[in-house]
Parts: sequence; structure tokens; C-alpha cells
Amino acid sequence: MDAAELREFDLEMENNVTVLTFRSKQILDSVLIGRIKTELLGLIQDGIKIVLDYKGVTYQSSEMLQGLIRTDTAIKKAKGKWRFCNMHPDIYEVLAVTRLNKLFDIKATRYDALLDF
Repeated sequence: MDAAELREFDLEMENNVTVLTFRSKQILDSVLIGRIKTELLGLIQDGIKIVLDYKGVTYQSSEMLQGLIRTDTAIKKAKGKWRFCNMHPDIYEVLAVTRLNKLFDIKATRYDALLDF
């Protein structure tokens, strides 16, 4: 997938890390989640490094968790890495309750996420 085709994220490159910032403030709609999953999976290549920046996102549905797990599996299969940052406390709480905070590498800030990647 070409970077220009990304519609659900703003894309930046920092030190060979793809930084994706959500454009939506709430990730609820099944169609939106489908587009997000497609875009994330389309970026995966061997050794990819991604920071998924949640800045401004206040809510995501549980359906999005399934997409994140699927993406995590694909990234690991490609021997890539990814981290999340700027996660709203309510979203983090759901990840903690479901123990997905143990699966995902979640950092407080973009700076922290990019540090020693």
C-alpha cells in the first residue's frame, strides 16, 4: 500500500520508524475498523517498525481489539515491531482488563515510543 493511499492515519517517518497517527477521535464503526485493519496490514513488510499514535483518540470499540491482535500477529510473523503511544486512559484500561497491555508495547509519549526502537 502506498503511503498516499492511507486515509485513516497521518503517516510520518522518523529514524526508519513508520509513525501512524489516527485521524478519527472515536473508532467505533465496523467500516472504519475494516479500513484501519486493511491499512495496517497493507504496511507490513519484513522488519517493519511502527509507532501507532493514539493522540486524540478518546474511544475505540472492542471490535478494534481483534484487529490489533491480528495486526500484531502479522507484524511478528514479518519479524517487525510496533509500539503504541499517547493512549487515552480509558482505552488503556480496557487493554489492562483484557491483559492486552502485556501483549502490546505501550509507551506514554511518542518520544518514549521512538526511543531505542
